[in-house]
Amino acid sequence: MKDIIVSIVIPTYNRANDLRRCLFSLVSQTYRNFEVIVCDDGSTDDSEVVVKEFQFSLKINYYHLKNFGGPSRPRNFGIQKAKGKYIALLDSDDWWAPKKLEMSVSILESKNIDLVYHDLYKISSTSQFLFWKKEKTRILKSPVLRDLIVNGNAINNSSVVVRKSVLDVVGSLDETPDLIAGEDYDYWLRIAKITDRFYRIPRTLGYYWTGGGNLTNPKRSLNILRTLQKNISQILTDISLTKVKLRGGFIKLDSWSIYL
Repeated sequence: MKDIIVSIVIPTYNRANDLRRCLFSLVSQTYRNFEVIVCDDGSTDDSEVVVKEFQFSLKINYYHLKNFGGPSRPRNFGIQKAKGKYIALLDSDDWWAPKKLEMSVSILESKNIDLVYHDLYKISSTSQFLFWKKEKTRILKSPVLRDLIVNGNAINNSSVVVRKSVLDVVGSLDETPDLIAGEDYDYWLRIAKITDRFYRIPRTLGYYWTGGGNLTNPKRSLNILRTLQKNISQILTDISLTKVKLRGGFIKLDSWSIYL
């Protein structure tokens, strides 16, 4: 039996219909050597029933966990269970283009790269219309850690495929409640602390669903920023990167900014 190359980790909570669309996009992948790990944060809907619909078309594992109230703990659980060489992160309300994994694995296998990411189409809705917009990323300049701190988050969670060996060194996502909706940015910063090998695939290979709402509000955004500020300050202390070298860097989220 071939070793699994990619483990796709999907946290979910009461998104049965979105999860079905997400899993259908995995059935359509042109690259097939992967496992799917669905980590359910205590759903009360038909999410488990949806997963069972795919038990013959996907190598899929389902774990129903005690509710935590955010994606970081179920995502950590899934990463711990993963058997793959690479970890692909995917939110249950997002989905991928058919060549997403093929292109990601090809780059990771042929280049000296630790993490790949790409643009997504951002899709939102009203009661009558769907709106599509390309969610553009940017090429991160070396040193990547400095770019991420000074210029802000450039990476959408559902676009990332990363070496598991890197995550083994970095450790788990931060499960601090005040960091919910900001834990991914914190994770990229911690990854960039140990590797500069990030690569932006110049293609739009997925879809990012925002529906009609948003996880963040002004108060939560400020709490996220304060937690990020504390975490970034610790990173800078750990690697002796001075404020002078950052040239007055600051972090942004929504309409808030905090200077370092």
